[in-house]
Amino acid sequence: MLIVLVLVLILAAILGVIRALLGGTLTLERVDEPARMVELPAQPWWQLPTDDLIGVTGRMFIAGIPFTRRMHIWIRCPGRPGGNGTLRPGGQRYVSGVWLTHGVAVRDDEPPDGVGHNYFPEL
Repeated sequence: MLIVLVLVLILAAILGVIRALLGGTLTLERVDEPARMVELPAQPWWQLPTDDLIGVTGRMFIAGIPFTRRMHIWIRCPGRPGGNGTLRPGGQRYVSGVWLTHGVAVRDDEPPDGVGHNYFPEL
């Protein structure tokens, strides 16, 4: 019984890591500056410098959230207020003075975020 429980926990952990993998592109835009785009690697977290992306020295840390396909983003720049936020696949978010857009292919059978299912079939 204990072996089965351990195997289920290991399987859940592996599945969680797989579902947390990043993917697609991330576009960063600031006022009066050209947009920068980075390709997100297929790994569950990623850290990169912000120097070339937003023109401010600092770090950006991106982590995939298991089972929700969302990502959490932290931006830390010395001398400036830090910011963080959660971004859904294909969504947009304003974090620490930067407009972030996640470019990812959304499945055809998946409705866009905020669109519900039709609970009232036509008569």
